[in-house]
Amino acid sequence: MTKNNLYTYKSQDMKTKPTEVISLKQCKGVKSAEDETKKDFSFRIDLGSIVFYFHSETTEQKEKWIGVISKARVSSCRSHPRQADDKPEDRDPVGRGRR
Repeated sequence: MTKNNLYTYKSQDMKTKPTEVISLKQCKGVKSAEDETKKDFSFRIDLGSIVFYFHSETTEQKEKWIGVISKARVSSCRSHPRQADDKPEDRDPVGRGRR
């Protein structure tokens, strides 16, 4: 995850090419999705025409992801166009949550 994008990967090896690049500037909202998915610890990122569903391992991780993405979304809306340092980081901002 960077200031402007959330990257998803097929495995936890983040040295491979991302499977998705989700622009946080396009994010309309992020919230729990347990009622929709019928799966514990799930949440959704709404881009308007596309909705991404994610799953974490605990309620705490889910809430951290929602908080981090919400904060980044607000920050991304205020930032300037893509910056040179906007590359995937080799870290998971909230712990080993499955995305």
